[in-house]
Amino acid sequence: YSVWPRAPDAVNPATSPRRLFLATVAGALVAETAGQLAERTMESELARLRLEQRRRSIANALQKFGFVVVDDRPRQIVSGAEAELARAGTISGLALVGAVGSRGIAKAKTRLAARRKRREGRIADDEKNAEDEKNSDAAVAYDVAKTVIFSACYTGLWQPHWFNVLNSYDWTGYLTPGIGSSAALESLGSSVAPLLVNQLVVIPLLYWPAYFLFTGVSERTDVATSLQTLHARLPELMRANLTFWLPAQAVQFAYVPVEDQAVYVAVMGVIWNGILATLSKPGRDAQRRTGAATYGAAAASADEAETEAS
Repeated sequence: YSVWPRAPDAVNPATSPRRLFLATVAGALVAETAGQLAERTMESELARLRLEQRRRSIANALQKFGFVVVDDRPRQIVSGAEAELARAGTISGLALVGAVGSRGIAKAKTRLAARRKRREGRIADDEKNAEDEKNSDAAVAYDVAKTVIFSACYTGLWQPHWFNVLNSYDWTGYLTPGIGSSAALESLGSSVAPLLVNQLVVIPLLYWPAYFLFTGVSERTDVATSLQTLHARLPELMRANLTFWLPAQAVQFAYVPVEDQAVYVAVMGVIWNGILATLSKPGRDAQRRTGAATYGAAAASADEAETEAS
């Protein structure tokens, strides 16, 4: 069954609303739990001490003005959860804008190409083309839904914790041990080192496996098939990913405040989807190529479809 509009004889999409809901719940639980665990176990001790010192300074300043500071732990937990949900909602909205907008660009390009072919007399069966376009709407709608959900889980729930970990370390000491510190080295360590760790370690070992496994769960694909697809697609996907995200995240780690970095990545994801839509060739593959999650998962879903069709 499906809530998405389809032509009467169209084949049901591999994803169902129930399957997508289960994948959403599982993805959100795994992303938030993994993020909390990573931040609690991997964040540098120096960052924890600085945070505690800052809290004490704020408490002492309030007490000087006659305020009574109460350590209301349950309220702090609720406030933190509200802030996380608000941020995840913002990131989901940005993912939706990127997915729908990029697919709109792709669809417009496809229609313009069809009109050009029609004028040249290369398209005779308009009814069949219209039916094919209708049949693809269900799959497109599911792809957009998966885009938004995966972005909310990975970028909205997991990544803020991971960025806190990356930004908590003094990377200069790891890059130049025993040399000493300078302003240039500190700037290099605070931006380049977390950039390389994120792009060369976390993206290939965590982001892409998570994306293909999430897609596999939502589409009734077994784990072995998902991992085989990942193995076949990873080199090309990483090349496309690094072309855009190396400079984008270099700016992120150098200039964007830690608390805003996850939203910044979501904004860059909207731009990335627009670039993918603009560069894709007109046609059905262009509509599938655009609108997927951050770091270029759009290309993955499109090329999977092309591989299956060939």
